[in-house]
Amino acid sequence: MIEELISKGQQLDAVHFTFEVGLVDKFPPVPLLKSFLKDAKKVATSILEDPNNAGRAAVARHWYLEIGSWVLLSSEFVVDASPETLYL
Repeated sequence: MIEELISKGQQLDAVHFTFEVGLVDKFPPVPLLKSFLKDAKKVATSILEDPNNAGRAAVARHWYLEIGSWVLLSSEFVVDASPETLYL
């Protein structure tokens, strides 16, 4: 199930689930969070580079909420999420 979440780009859900089922050793959260941030950066960049994208505001709002979820997850589970660790 965790691998399926990861393959669908749902890294935040995968991180949460790994903690719930105790598989943090098999699926470390930091690489998953890095992957999430990398994907979010790609999406945001593509939106900003397309001046004809009418849905920019809605999509940007979606990613803002996703990043907020990442912040909550990292603080809830006390993940080593220092800037040095998550630097892309």
